[in-house]
Amino acid sequence: MKTFILFILFPVTMYAQSETKVMSISTFEHIDEKNHNVYNKKTGVKLTEEEFIALVKLYPRLVLEKVINKYGKVEKKLFDPDHIDNSERSTRNEELQPQKGDIFSEFVFKDVNGKVFESAEIKDRNILVRFSMFAKFEQKHVLEELSRDLKGIPNCIAFVCFAEEQNDDLKQLSESFPNLIFISGGNGFHEKYQIRRTTNFILDKKGIVLKKYEDFDMIRLKDIVKD
Repeated sequence: MKTFILFILFPVTMYAQSETKVMSISTFEHIDEKNHNVYNKKTGVKLTEEEFIALVKLYPRLVLEKVINKYGKVEKKLFDPDHIDNSERSTRNEELQPQKGDIFSEFVFKDVNGKVFESAEIKDRNILVRFSMFAKFEQKHVLEELSRDLKGIPNCIAFVCFAEEQNDDLKQLSESFPNLIFISGGNGFHEKYQIRRTTNFILDKKGIVLKKYEDFDMIRLKDIVKD
């Protein structure tokens, strides 16, 4: 089996509602039968290795989209012939994040202890999902308030999804706030939901967004979620 190593530069674009995102990497991509998974977005037909390599040679700034599944993993990549080289599509678009009244697409989180939580199986409970970058710089006073509020709201479950992998800082947070569920290695989810900075979503019992808080907004969990 032939294996090719290409140096590929990709600009970025997001499509939150369709759960796709343009690749935002500058990296060596190994193209072989095992990981070559690029499809024509318009026709749905999978590109052959030869077709993809030819495209890259012809369009060095080729735009690909990631289709990210509920596990935060790339399911496949899409080539859009109508947007082959568009430098304007360059960053995550916060306007395409789930908004108030939107259905928050399904997710399957695995916490720092290996326990799996699937949104579809969380019945009759409100859900708070907090996306944060690094445990070392997390706002502990916010976690303290959330932890305190949750003690008075038994019908609510809270996840804190970090982009970074498991580390000592994250482990320490998990031990300090046992009623919050900490997720490591969540960069795929950050991509899926168009996260660029600390962002919080409060969902109702049907998975619909009730409220979105950003950065340093005061999270009024008790005012939104009623026991």
